Amino acid sequence: MDGKKVLFVGLGFYNYDSAIKATLDEMGYDTVYATSLVDLGVTGKLFKKLCLGAINRRRADNRVWQNILASRTDNDIIFVIKGENLTRRHLEYLKQKNPKARFVLYLWDNLDKIHNRDILLPYFDKISSFDPSDCLCHKDFFFRPLFYQKKGSGSASYKYDISFIGEDRPGRYRFLKKVASLLPSDKNVYFRLKSSVLRTVIDKITGHRLCNNLKLPYDEFCQVTDSSKAVLDIVEENQSGLTMRTIEALAMGKHLYTTNREIQNAPHISPSSFTVLDVDKPVLELGKEGGQDAGFYEYYSLRHCLSDILE
Repeated sequence: MDGKKVLFVGLGFYNYDSAIKATLDEMGYDTVYATSLVDLGVTGKLFKKLCLGAINRRRADNRVWQNILASRTDNDIIFVIKGENLTRRHLEYLKQKNPKARFVLYLWDNLDKIHNRDILLPYFDKISSFDPSDCLCHKDFFFRPLFYQKKGSGSASYKYDISFIGEDRPGRYRFLKKVASLLPSDKNVYFRLKSSVLRTVIDKITGHRLCNNLKLPYDEFCQVTDSSKAVLDIVEENQSGLTMRTIEALAMGKHLYTTNREIQNAPHISPSSFTVLDVDKPVLELGKEGGQDAGFYEYYSLRHCLSDILE
């Protein structure tokens, strides 16, 4: 892109930021990176439990401020993903130090979950979102689904008949128990719901063994997904966008069982590669095949995604 200077403010999730920066560099951008993710450590968790959120917010604000102060100025593009920890002070400074820059925001979450949205949105020249419902409500938003990184091994053999890996969200544990109770006992299943220590202990005592309080590393997530015949997806409340795990499962050729009805309208996804489940009365017929055509892999590639967002 003729060496245009990009300040990329990422969200620090798994290895996605490094993959995005590397792809921007491959596309010809001159990219520097800053993160808006703040790890406040043990003291941050303690303050949160003690309802001292204001202290955490001040600490987060100062750490992000130091990241921004250390970043390059006079960029051509300020590219922000989510930006939930950016304040008016941060954004005003970026505007002041990058007066000719085009400000581009990509919402990697549904808008209701971004607490600073009223401050954030007015600063950006272009806003794209992975959530089609948000794009319908905000006519100035551009719809752009997420991307995949890995295609999988292509092996016909598999270890698990179905797997699920995800964060504990309202309704997920109940639905996961319901699905587990429907599966035949001879099926090999890998269900891992990242939850609190308390819920994990109770879950084990009651014999369900669906929860784990430790986050699964990205490479292990990919390994489990690649070793699965099918993948279960449980959409969050008030969200219609396809998650990264969903797209990566499809890219690995897995059949997807999902509660997200919006997948039926998603571009370039083979209708035979997914089954939409009823939240109240799910019916799982395991053994179905996955697989996508070349159009899927082109459209959902990281390069194509970034091109759409930054164009």
